[in-house]
Amino acid sequence: MTKDGVSIYTVFLFDDTNLVKTGFSTRIGGVSSDRFESLNFSFLSGDDRKNVIENYERYCKVLDIDINKMILTKQVHEDNIHTADENDFEAIIKRECRLPPADALITDKGGVTLVKFSADCPIIYLLDVKKKVCALVHSGWRSTKMNITGKTIQKLCDDFNCSSKDMISAISPSIEKCCFEVGDEVADIFFKDYGEKVIDRSYDKAHVSLVDVIAIQLK
Repeated sequence: MTKDGVSIYTVFLFDDTNLVKTGFSTRIGGVSSDRFESLNFSFLSGDDRKNVIENYERYCKVLDIDINKMILTKQVHEDNIHTADENDFEAIIKRECRLPPADALITDKGGVTLVKFSADCPIIYLLDVKKKVCALVHSGWRSTKMNITGKTIQKLCDDFNCSSKDMISAISPSIEKCCFEVGDEVADIFFKDYGEKVIDRSYDKAHVSLVDVIAIQLK
């Protein structure tokens, strides 16, 4: 959807539950310029901090969410999972603070917005519609190799008494097999665990489909 110039993809399967709101941003609709144009959300890229905050403000306005309840983590491409609660409400968009290292976020608190960043890595949305617990997972190839998605689902079951039969899931726009070139050492890791169907060896170097691997992990 596009509102006030800001373009966002949403996951209708999730939004239609009326339990959560979803938003996967594009680069369209912000105030950053030059190489940051235009809806840049990174405070670490060298962009003006005021521009980044204004970009968040515009995004939050579209989805009608509170910028001061956006929970961020330091993404480290591992399998750390952080359960977010009120202790994480530190207005971390608007001021500097130390972020917990975690590539997956879980919450059962209303009003909280879980935030994950992606250049081309898949982001996995998880929601237990009965327990009203949700999770957001950043799954680059290293985290995918560690099955961070499966571990997040297991944590939902262990810590919140969720059931996989009550969960829905979605995978964000991300890099496809046609574009994800890897070395043989990486291809062999995924071949060993998931078989040839997730790999394309018709190129000069092997290509891997992280989306296919994550779909297997979800199942």
